[in-house]
Amino acid sequence: MLLLSLLSTVVIVSLLMAWQYRQALVTGAGASRLVCATQTPPSAWMSLWLLTAIVVISGCLYAVLGRYPDHHNIQVNNQLDYLLREQVQQMAQQPQTAASLEHQASLQQQLGDYAGAAITMTLLIDTYGEQANWLGQLATFQYYRDGRLMIGDTSMLVARALALEPAELNSQMLLANQAFLSGDYAKAISHWDLLLAAAPAGLDRSAIERAKTNAETRLAQ
Repeated sequence: MLLLSLLSTVVIVSLLMAWQYRQALVTGAGASRLVCATQTPPSAWMSLWLLTAIVVISGCLYAVLGRYPDHHNIQVNNQLDYLLREQVQQMAQQPQTAASLEHQASLQQQLGDYAGAAITMTLLIDTYGEQANWLGQLATFQYYRDGRLMIGDTSMLVARALALEPAELNSQMLLANQAFLSGDYAKAISHWDLLLAAAPAGLDRSAIERAKTNAETRLAQ
């Protein structure tokens, strides 16, 4: 709406400028050469106005539409979110196997719906029993759902997961992250060292090594 109003204003002013230019040509024939020499030629005013109009219109288009890469990325992200939500809805209507529930929770996590992911993972555990990685995932979902706080039964879930599997990836990563954010870099490093030594499935070794180096640098300061 704003863009249309600005374009309308530009068109109207352009017509007025064109009319003034025509009048200047008509009256200019009877004017003295001295006066004409001291006035800015109408063509110069027209050029200046057209340049100003182009700049204004370009700025308006940029403000409304944004840069092409940004606009394109927003469309892609919205489309991806839509597809993920469609998958979640479809999976919720299908028979709920252990694999489908775990996948559904993973999709909800990708959407940032940690509350929904925690509900789905709770249903999975209640239906199929406790497994270390499921307990660790549930603890992680609750941790981010609660704003990166280890509150409620999240600590208990971590303890239960590590009792079943001491090198459970999600739980150890959660404890390391919590320790790092609390400034306890030595404790964070100990959790990462445990994971590097155990090398559980799904471990991103390079990411952990970078995090460990960062913690060591902070610890040395």
